[in-house]
Amino acid sequence: SCIASIQGWSATYFVDSLLGDDANDGLSTVSAWKTIDKINATLLSPGDNVRFKANQTIAGKLYLTLMSGTDLNPIVIDSYVGTEGSKAIIDGSGYRAAIHIDKCSYITLQNLEVINGHEAPAVSYETSAETKRAGVLVGTWGVAGYRGIVIDNLYIHNIYHEFDTNGIGIDLNVANNDTHYLEDVTVSNCTIEDTALHAIQLVKWKGDSIEANRNIQIINNTISYVGGAGILLGRAVDSLVSGNIVNYSGANTDPRMLARGSGLWTWFCSDTIAEYNHFSHARGILDSCGMHIDIGNHNVIYQYN
Repeated sequence: SCIASIQGWSATYFVDSLLGDDANDGLSTVSAWKTIDKINATLLSPGDNVRFKANQTIAGKLYLTLMSGTDLNPIVIDSYVGTEGSKAIIDGSGYRAAIHIDKCSYITLQNLEVINGHEAPAVSYETSAETKRAGVLVGTWGVAGYRGIVIDNLYIHNIYHEFDTNGIGIDLNVANNDTHYLEDVTVSNCTIEDTALHAIQLVKWKGDSIEANRNIQIINNTISYVGGAGILLGRAVDSLVSGNIVNYSGANTDPRMLARGSGLWTWFCSDTIAEYNHFSHARGILDSCGMHIDIGNHNVIYQYN
């Protein structure tokens, strides 16, 4: 489809799934757009905001690709209206992720509720969703490093495929070669529960540590009843895990859960600190600890937990 943008100034676009119309200009609450597809067809610029109306469920995948804000003017995805603390709900059922950030920098997601679960019979709208699901997916496939991703105050839950245990709350998924990495990523103040696998995953299975993920901060999140690890950091340097509460990693309250996992799991990390966290009730066999320092770590410090 065609991609539209307005150059030279920042805009705030509103989405109202009940009263909106994609023929509108989207620039006010009374001329809001209606669908996620309209946002996906818009090339957002630095400083642009997209705001979904709170207490509404909008179905589909929010897909941001090949667009970036700046350090001072990120692209922001948010909710609007509603009572204090209320959030718009993005339901990505049938897609690889409810929110997919693909080869972008300086994107902020905040004040949203995200679900991506399936009851029988399962439907997959894209091939990649046939075995994997996520609430939020951040990918760097195809190009080198991306930075400045902020995920704040999201409520992520019910992340499942009908048959597979690969359902992850926040999946920071980095391509497996030396030149791909994420940098300056913050996940903060999120509540994540009821996932088939991990709550928060940063994964890069291959590649040299020189191009590892850098300055990853996982701060003040609340995680409970997830089928895998609460927090997984793979190939991260100069990173921080602080102030998180993780209860019942490795849970088995749903048959689609993996039913094993540590509260915190690090591998091939360096110069990384985990402090002032609370981990309890880890469940499962193998790799199911409160905190787990695994293979290939260097100068990883667990303290004051």
